[in-house]
Amino acid sequence: MNSIINRLHLFFFTIALIIFLYVFYRSEIHHEGSIRNYYLPYYFISIFIIFLGFVSLFLKNENKKNLLTSLISIFFSFYLLEVLILVSKNYQTESDKKSKIYYNETGENYDKRSAFEAYLEEKIKNPELKIKIGPHDYINELNIDFLPLSGISNSFTFYCNENGYYSYYNTDRHGFRNPDFEWDKDIIDYLLVGDSFTLGACVNSPNDISGNLRNLFKSKSILNLGYGGNGPLISYSVLREYLPQKKVKNILFLFYEENELEDLINELKNPILKKYFNNKSFSQNLFSRQEEIDKTNILKIENEIEKFDKSQSMEMKLKFKQSLKLFRIRNIIKNIFKKDEVIIPSNTPEFETILIKFKNLAEANNSNFYFVYLPTYYRYDNKFNNLIYKETLDLLNKLQINLINIKDSFDQHSNPKSLFPFEMYGHYNLDGYRFVSKKIFEFFNN
Repeated sequence: MNSIINRLHLFFFTIALIIFLYVFYRSEIHHEGSIRNYYLPYYFISIFIIFLGFVSLFLKNENKKNLLTSLISIFFSFYLLEVLILVSKNYQTESDKKSKIYYNETGENYDKRSAFEAYLEEKIKNPELKIKIGPHDYINELNIDFLPLSGISNSFTFYCNENGYYSYYNTDRHGFRNPDFEWDKDIIDYLLVGDSFTLGACVNSPNDISGNLRNLFKSKSILNLGYGGNGPLISYSVLREYLPQKKVKNILFLFYEENELEDLINELKNPILKKYFNNKSFSQNLFSRQEEIDKTNILKIENEIEKFDKSQSMEMKLKFKQSLKLFRIRNIIKNIFKKDEVIIPSNTPEFETILIKFKNLAEANNSNFYFVYLPTYYRYDNKFNNLIYKETLDLLNKLQINLINIKDSFDQHSNPKSLFPFEMYGHYNLDGYRFVSKKIFEFFNN
């Protein structure tokens, strides 16, 4: 009996130690301490269990047995509760809530297929259909000697679903989301760089920002070089490759406050992107290598599809993974005890350097440079760490960079949440993209 107690004691002690080391890895190595506050509860839990394990070493066997019995009971009770919540008809996931709202508004069913499942099914109908792929998909491939900074050219592209349906868009000759004729114009009035908000995630054309701007500006030329997952360094690198090819009046860097700085941390680990950061003359000559870009991207997609297990339901995989992490219990607790969420890392010297490089590159090409500040849903759902906003504005003032403040416009809106899908977390919805575009238009027409 004593040997069983000692083995169980060692088991729980080992699990706690593994949790602690994993939390340490995610917080201090993967995120480089940038969002440490997010991981603090997990630090406390794992350290507390390790402490109990250490204290129990000095307990009598009977007390040790009682402690282990309590821990085992708590452990299995949590997972039993998670299963009960999962099968409960009263528990609604965010997807369930969206489905109900979507059906009430449109009379149609929300498309609940996973992205890969939907893509494979839609590709049967249209064999030429491509799936969205961009530079971020290569960010962790550290041994490649070629990094595409755009998608597949001249393709009808399958994207994402946050509004009840999967969205699609057409790419131009260089793999960006534009009407191809924009590249034939001698002068580009407005060039946009940024991440998925710039690309126009989860809405069809022309409901993205660049599409709306074309309708608002009428005769002005708009070129969108944004892509999902692009952080500041990728956006700057894209400008380095494609800006010199055109005369551009105004450059707009659309900065989404929630993840840009974390993206930059990851981008600086990529050896090719690091060359753009350190060497202002470095270039991959991507403007003339589109055929190679297309082949690389197509091969990447094919490799990802091969990894997709069609024999097992993606929904079941997701539910199992969520249950393993006690997703539903944590979600309920989070909603009960809402508090300030510090999920945004502070500005770094590298970010300031990137902004200086943006400004210098624009000036070297006789272009005006504008920083467009885009707010996250979390700002209007929970109390939000506002430090990133103040830090960024102070930095822009220091560097004398023009600001288009969309965050202030959202703050003045009667219901900012209505600018997001079903008033829940995500990218902007049709109204949100339209609202952002209108504010940019008004900025240049006041």
